[in-house]
Amino acid sequence: MYEIENLILILANLKHFELDAVNSATDLADGQRLEKITGRLVTFNFIFLLTITEVEQVLGGFRTWFWREKRWFVVYENAALFTVPRFAQTHCIDSFQRPFYSTCVDENIFINKITMLELSKSLVDAKHYFPNVRTLNIKCDVVQLENLTFVIDINRLEHLILSFPIRSSMLDVHKLLNMHGIRKLSIMTDSVQLLEQFKGMQFKNITTLEIKSENEFRKAFNVEQLCSIFPLVERLNVKPINKETIIRMTDGFSHLSNASFYLDLVTWGETAAWQVKPERALYATRQLLNSAYTCRYKNRCLHAWISKQSLRLFPIWHWLQQRGDWSIKPNEVELAHLYYLPKAHKLGTPLRPIISGLKHPTIKISKFLDDLLRPLFDQMALSTAVTSGFDLVKQLQEWSKNNFKQNTIFCTIDVTDLYTMVPQIEGVLSLRKMLNELKVKQVGKLKIETIIRLSRFVMTNNYFSYNGQFYQQVRGGAMGSPLTLTISNCYMYFFERQIVNQIRNSGGLYFRYIDDIFITINWPVRHLLKQVDRWNKFDENINLSANIGSTVNFLDLNIENQDGQLYTTVFQKPSHEPNYLPFNSIHPLHMKKNIPFAMLLRAIRYCSTFQLFLNEREKLRMALLLNKYPNKIIDEQFNNMLLKFNVNEPLTVNNYIRYRQIVINSPIKEKQLVNYEKSIFVHFTYCSSMKTFPIKFHTLWEKYFDKSPINEVTPILGTRNVDNLQRRLIHTKSKN
Repeated sequence: MYEIENLILILANLKHFELDAVNSATDLADGQRLEKITGRLVTFNFIFLLTITEVEQVLGGFRTWFWREKRWFVVYENAALFTVPRFAQTHCIDSFQRPFYSTCVDENIFINKITMLELSKSLVDAKHYFPNVRTLNIKCDVVQLENLTFVIDINRLEHLILSFPIRSSMLDVHKLLNMHGIRKLSIMTDSVQLLEQFKGMQFKNITTLEIKSENEFRKAFNVEQLCSIFPLVERLNVKPINKETIIRMTDGFSHLSNASFYLDLVTWGETAAWQVKPERALYATRQLLNSAYTCRYKNRCLHAWISKQSLRLFPIWHWLQQRGDWSIKPNEVELAHLYYLPKAHKLGTPLRPIISGLKHPTIKISKFLDDLLRPLFDQMALSTAVTSGFDLVKQLQEWSKNNFKQNTIFCTIDVTDLYTMVPQIEGVLSLRKMLNELKVKQVGKLKIETIIRLSRFVMTNNYFSYNGQFYQQVRGGAMGSPLTLTISNCYMYFFERQIVNQIRNSGGLYFRYIDDIFITINWPVRHLLKQVDRWNKFDENINLSANIGSTVNFLDLNIENQDGQLYTTVFQKPSHEPNYLPFNSIHPLHMKKNIPFAMLLRAIRYCSTFQLFLNEREKLRMALLLNKYPNKIIDEQFNNMLLKFNVNEPLTVNNYIRYRQIVINSPIKEKQLVNYEKSIFVHFTYCSSMKTFPIKFHTLWEKYFDKSPINEVTPILGTRNVDNLQRRLIHTKSKN
């Protein structure tokens, strides 16, 4: 008592106080002492667990004018002394009886506290009316709705519990279930019989369904009928029979957002029951759910809750199991880790966060979905997307024939942090929009709903470690996940549609490469700036940063308007350094030869005049010489590039435009697809002494397997790099 007295005295501004003394507190059960320290309180409630022999004597201390004036009433019941209505009983069985030991004479205080009523008799005792009952537990075979209205306000019911086998005459239960306020139904009786009684009916107001019958696991659920009767269930709590039943339930209840499955650890055999150890049950649960779960072991039961994300995958559980390449093996998966790459080309050298998830459990699904959906997006965005600076050169060249003027301006727009700003759910929904727009109902063997559920699962299950801590990404997609790019592109496609229409209706040109946008139009600069400000209000997740002028850089292309003439050339960022693969490095020769070949090809495609081409060619030659490339190799590859396009004479100011157009118009050779079923990859560590190894390998292969069935398999040689200092000393992954 002294500690309580001191506490109340110290807290001078205390107005509301509740005391819960679980252990024996005889010295606290003193009304006169409590009266002295609680006078300034507005509310005071307590509950003491103790045994009292002189009950009336103790209650006498709480019957003074002080306690009556405050309307603080005290009850002694079930070895507890407590205040009411705060700690008054909230449930009632059949008929109501006021507590025998109480300082309260108004029984309405107790009646108004009752929120749960149990009916174990068919006849309802109408002596009392309970206005605040929210839960009704029916433990008898017949209940008449007309009699119930004399006992409770049925319009205020929220939860109905059926704990007794239902008879066909129990028609009033049907009426109860149709009450708008009843949202939760608990079935503690034979659900198979119940389904027969409710056959052909629908209770759309039930959003929470609980089925807990002691013998239910021996019978089979008619899942389809159950889902038809309760079509709008969002929360499910049930004892399942097997994993197939779980799958059918989570698939049938289309509005389901949370499911809890009650697993009995006592398995009944032919002669007796035997107890399953918790460890074994947990293992069985993992095998049963094959998904994210939370479980609690209590008494002889295991409760398993399946996460919302996992629920979305249950309908395709069987399909996933059939794909052996998607199976997750604990010894082959790794949690993704976060590291940073510096953006050396930007002011202040900001960091780009990268989540390395090459062995993440969802990476195979992500890659599969990306391979499935990327071609569809490319088809949809064919008129608004570019894949390189060369694509834009061709589009600009065609557009400028009729539209390029002296006042033509260029605008490049950067979308700030696109990957991490796209909302996960809205991003996935943009995939659905794409499939609807293309009028696709199935992609491969996958239905649209399956694709959406898989995509949502991938997007919402990005976990990674950083500095020994574990995190979940709750916004955007992982930078290292293949599907993130396609979802971001889809989201941007539907965001930009209004902008595209506005630009093209004004005779302009609009193209986008992921988060970089290019616009050219014959508008005043001020007007375009106002439009960009307006576009920035379309979506709070998308922030556009624009650069407008007569000269802009887009990707690796420099574009300029000089007095109404279009000039293009290669663009290199200020931070660019002429560092290419050194010629004296230990790499196959064909890799080194490809560099001057590809760089000169880009120079011809990008440079709109012969002088710009000469400037770029000399810069390229100088860079290659700095990287130890012999002049002979450089000239040889420059000539090979021209010969590939049937250019048999040196480029001059007179023929450059003509030959450049031939190069631009030449179709790009598509990369040949590898038939993985008929190919075998052989990797070896490359070194200078292995230069002739590929020739010898193929010679021996033809010699020994020429007439063998294995000769139908094509061997593909690949090289591994020798470990250098960088590989040995730099680790992107934390050792923690």
